[in-house]
Amino acid sequence: MSLLCGLAPRVSDAQQGVALDQGGALLSAGDEIAYLRIRALTDTSLVPLTIQPLSARSSARLREWAAATNGPWQGRFAPTGANALSAPRSVGALRWWVLRPDAAVTYHSALPLSRNDGVVWNGRGVTTSVQGGLGMQWRGLEVQLAPIAFSAQNGEFALAPNGRTGDFVYADPRFPGNIDHVQAFGPSTYSRLDAGESFIRFEAYGASIGLSNARMTWGPAREYPLVMSTNAGGFAHYFIGTSEPANVWIGTVQARLIGGRIEQSAYSPVDTGRTHRFTSGFVASFSPRGLRGLEIGGTRVMQVRWPEGGPSLSQMMRPFQTVVSNPDEGAAPNQNTENGFASAFVRIAPPGSGLEAYAEISREDFTGNLRALIAKPDDLAQITLGLARTVLRGDGGMSVLRIELVNGELSAAERGQRGLNRPIPSYTHSQTRQGLTSRGQILGSPVAYGGSGGTITWERYEARGRTSIQLERQLRLDWLPALGSTGGTEQAETLYGIRYERSRFLGARELTLTVAPSRVLNRNLVVGNDLWNLELGARWRGW
Repeated sequence: MSLLCGLAPRVSDAQQGVALDQGGALLSAGDEIAYLRIRALTDTSLVPLTIQPLSARSSARLREWAAATNGPWQGRFAPTGANALSAPRSVGALRWWVLRPDAAVTYHSALPLSRNDGVVWNGRGVTTSVQGGLGMQWRGLEVQLAPIAFSAQNGEFALAPNGRTGDFVYADPRFPGNIDHVQAFGPSTYSRLDAGESFIRFEAYGASIGLSNARMTWGPAREYPLVMSTNAGGFAHYFIGTSEPANVWIGTVQARLIGGRIEQSAYSPVDTGRTHRFTSGFVASFSPRGLRGLEIGGTRVMQVRWPEGGPSLSQMMRPFQTVVSNPDEGAAPNQNTENGFASAFVRIAPPGSGLEAYAEISREDFTGNLRALIAKPDDLAQITLGLARTVLRGDGGMSVLRIELVNGELSAAERGQRGLNRPIPSYTHSQTRQGLTSRGQILGSPVAYGGSGGTITWERYEARGRTSIQLERQLRLDWLPALGSTGGTEQAETLYGIRYERSRFLGARELTLTVAPSRVLNRNLVVGNDLWNLELGARWRGW
């Protein structure tokens, strides 16, 4: 895809201000990316955002495009580092800057709720976090050090029974032996210092290569990415890929290959030997020539217990090997101890229409043979569907209505054939028993793992900030082994909520306030065991 940048009227002084990020790289799934995506829907430009974080070259072009395209936040985009805490300093070709600090506090009255918060665990009670750091550029080399520290009060609440004792009562309520997905991080305060959005990368000749701990988003989904989302935050990995969409005559292609080390929580079912895992992953998208606004892509992630002596090149390249072999029939490519996951996605956004529609389907990537894949492509699958409509307003503002649905229960019809009366959710695994998780949190969508859900979101962008109202539904639990043979399947734990968020720009600073009440029905699958949860949040960026 291409970015077509045009000249636009100069923005008024009232719109001038600092960039929305910390003065460094654009944050994966951050406010800046959200604005760029919906603003592009009303323009002739096409913005490739299905592989995040963006490369330095793509980020720079997007900043230039946003600054030259009339819109409510036009004056808030500038070159990387230009809007840091202090003006960038130069020593020859070397530029460096101090990132603007970021501080947040969140309160949950009854339960922890995951909302793509990255490495931060917002448990019950008060959670605080701070982030800051430095950035540097030298020719094609860019370095960012942006660690984050948080502390969660992690107050007690009624856990769903999982049949375990001791500390393992905090493990996953349904499949504590097959996934490292915690209900809570223990009975007391939980704190961590993480490398956060830190990376080092080098770009030249259309390629980007480097080391990173930054969080990632793959695919077109905003709320419910199925394979790689910001829910668990980033993990240490190396990567190589395109620095911008590459022209291959029949269209354009962008791609990225990663290999990384993923850690587990203290409540993981793996408690001996090498507990960390090696993860290799590949994501790519293709935009056909002559069909502007159409993007087709896919992802594949493979996980295995960390090899003795470290991972090999062959393990790094596993995403490119066959997906239809069966090790029980003597075929070598698939391994019993390996956890694979894959998805395919499509996004349609006709230039200048203000509309976009997208879909992603993912499934466990361990098909026995080609016939089984053709007969049941949705076995152990999940699906996300999304639609958005953007309108530029006469007063210079911009409004958007977004709808996104996710369903992780497509395999429900297979229960009888498998001789089971329980769900078989994706992300779990019988050999690599941490599942598709990082440090106790799911790398994909926790809502898809719980069952299903959806959001309807209205947002208004103005020169002074953003206002957002979101309606939400989550099917959180549909079966618990501790409830006997039926597992409580006659009822479901379901959350309904409304989320109000308001961001305001205060000169060189930003303030975001959040109020989000929700009602949980049939908590822990007990009929009538309903409760209210109130989420309050405040985020301050700048100095």
